[in-house]
Amino acid sequence: MTARRQKARTQRAQMNSQLEAVTERPMEKDPNLIELGKLFYTLASLVFGGAILTVLLDYEDRKFPILVSSILFMVILVLVGWTLIRRGNIKK
Repeated sequence: MTARRQKARTQRAQMNSQLEAVTERPMEKDPNLIELGKLFYTLASLVFGGAILTVLLDYEDRKFPILVSSILFMVILVLVGWTLIRRGNIKK
């Protein structure tokens, strides 16, 4: 019976030292978030080239809502891409 107790005591001490030795691993860059952010930047440039430049080159008064909505959508895409890239580059 004492042999079992001795084994149990050494294991508990070893277990406690292992639990105390656990440290947080620093976060690394997340390449998936960075690539997703780049995708949103690309989509914003396509919106700029496709919608905004087309409306500006052949501008008429009735196309003003399309121009405003395209600019708003482009700004949203740029902000989403910027936040994703920023989150992907965070290191602790």
